[in-house]
Amino acid sequence: YRIPAIVFAPPAVLAFAEARKGATLGGKPFDLCYDGSKKSIAYRRSTDSGSSWSPILTVAGTDGEGWVVGNPTAVYDAETRTVLLHVQNNSNVTSVKNGIGWMPGQTWQITSTSSGRTWLPRTSLDASLGRFAGLYPGPANAGIRLTKGSHKGRLLFMGVRNACEHLS
Repeated sequence: YRIPAIVFAPPAVLAFAEARKGATLGGKPFDLCYDGSKKSIAYRRSTDSGSSWSPILTVAGTDGEGWVVGNPTAVYDAETRTVLLHVQNNSNVTSVKNGIGWMPGQTWQITSTSSGRTWLPRTSLDASLGRFAGLYPGPANAGIRLTKGSHKGRLLFMGVRNACEHLS
């Protein structure tokens, strides 16, 4: 498990992480720390301030081949009582660049209005991200809700387009 993120969504605390399973490219195994490892987004839920936790659950991805879903970034919107989880979907490595698997990305948003008990189907944010389509959210707790000023109520998520590429 890597790339943790935690959010308080009353009455629950939700802890997310990448559940890395390992990967192969061209028949060669990759290290579990490699970003292209097969992975899903796992989470656990606590309703007693972290004294006890649910079993490990999956909110995005599967154990199936080709799933590479990562960078969980969550924010809780207290006004709408909604958890917004942004993740990067890089499933199905399609080519090799500079000796590593190159994965076209898609930014997903997954929401819960039940403090993480259930989740609505994922949606792609890429159409609304314009030139930032494929944004890598986070990592970790990089989402906030503005509470003051002219943009009060706006939700902000930090992200990068590609770990090896700078935005201009």
